[in-house]
Amino acid sequence: MEITVVGSGTVVPNLAHRQSCVVVEEGGETVVLDLGNGAVRGMLRAGLDPFGVDRVFFTHFHPDHTVDVVPLLFTIKYGAEEKRAEPLFLYGPEPFEGFFGLIAGVWGQWLIDDYLEVSEPPHDCPSPSASPPFAYSGLPPNITQRASPTAWSLGTAPSYTPATPSPRSRSSGWREGRTPSSSNAPSRTTIPSPGT
Repeated sequence: MEITVVGSGTVVPNLAHRQSCVVVEEGGETVVLDLGNGAVRGMLRAGLDPFGVDRVFFTHFHPDHTVDVVPLLFTIKYGAEEKRAEPLFLYGPEPFEGFFGLIAGVWGQWLIDDYLEVSEPPHDCPSPSASPPFAYSGLPPNITQRASPTAWSLGTAPSYTPATPSPRSRSSGWREGRTPSSSNAPSRTTIPSPGT
């Protein structure tokens, strides 16, 4: 399993960080967790192929986790040398279908094609829904949208449940007089798959 942190920044603009996006490659699949601003270009910078994305999981609907869904879908529909033959699955917590319906209402013909599959697992999903090597499970209904009501499990790895920090916890180099780090490269980690 190879995990690439394409972006881990917050809503505060920073030249050294893109917004939330993690790419997991396992078993011949490329899975993206969130598509914050700069995610598609960040994938390219990391040597990842945006045309090869198989699944996208959205943890919640803040723009810093979703805004690059438009550039990704536009790129896949119009930037590829050949029309995509494989399905592209988009997943998100309730009310993802309504959220995506609003995007489609604005950008429809520019983004939507017959390879696109949109799914909204229920918020109170009682057990993980398998999509090997990944699984989705909802959290209890008392967890609020702001608290990021989804957990994406990667095999036996810990769940990924990013949440946008509150304004009080934000750290921004430019506000504090620090210069951005000279490294703008996404970080990449290889994790051995269970049993290897």
